[in-house]
Amino acid sequence: MGIPLNFNLRGFGRKAPGSILPKPDYVPGSGRRVLIDKGDTAAGAIVPMVFGVLFAFFPGFILFSTPRGDAVLDLVLILFVLVGFFLFSLGIRALWIAYQFSPGMLTPSSLPVRCGETFSIEYQRGSKTGSVIDMMSARLYLQETAIYQRGTDTVTDVEVVRSEDLGTVGAGQDGAGVYRGNWTLQIPPEGPSSFDSARNKVNWMLEVTMFSHGREIDKSTFTLIVIPELAVARDA
Repeated sequence: MGIPLNFNLRGFGRKAPGSILPKPDYVPGSGRRVLIDKGDTAAGAIVPMVFGVLFAFFPGFILFSTPRGDAVLDLVLILFVLVGFFLFSLGIRALWIAYQFSPGMLTPSSLPVRCGETFSIEYQRGSKTGSVIDMMSARLYLQETAIYQRGTDTVTDVEVVRSEDLGTVGAGQDGAGVYRGNWTLQIPPEGPSSFDSARNKVNWMLEVTMFSHGREIDKSTFTLIVIPELAVARDA
């Protein structure tokens, strides 16, 4: 993207003020660059449940405690209640998945990843209740985020500008009930590299979907740190 890079890999993983690299979610105490999807945890299920209660309770209270008279207002309130129930159901489902499986973890063969570099990844997900996972699929996509002002409103635009299907593999299992899937992939040589500022973000995302008997069970999403190939080669 033509942006000069000044970074110190010795402090990698800590986002300093003005850093253009996003901060990955490392597994605490692992000693390795293993990424974890925090959305797979029980805490990640609380957010949609809270919003679901807020969306359903207050409009529902107004709807059933005030006299009828405005059909348009009633319709809007009903829509809010339905959205609330939908969000709450998503939270319940996420909570159930968190009860069945440990959070998804991703181990890249190298991190950060250079543009043009071919590398491998291993995804693993532990089953807590004996639930069976037989297939996994993966997708690499480039996501751009722009935050700007429109009058007095702050607008956030998120767009997927590139996507690549990495294929479906059989899920291997060890004796401890941990399911694994492996893929080999390459970040395009032309990039772009990762970028993270207050108003603009460019992130390479890795999404893994697990299946049981052809039915989708859950997705895990990870942020890969990508740096320009030439910038590293010249400093070597």
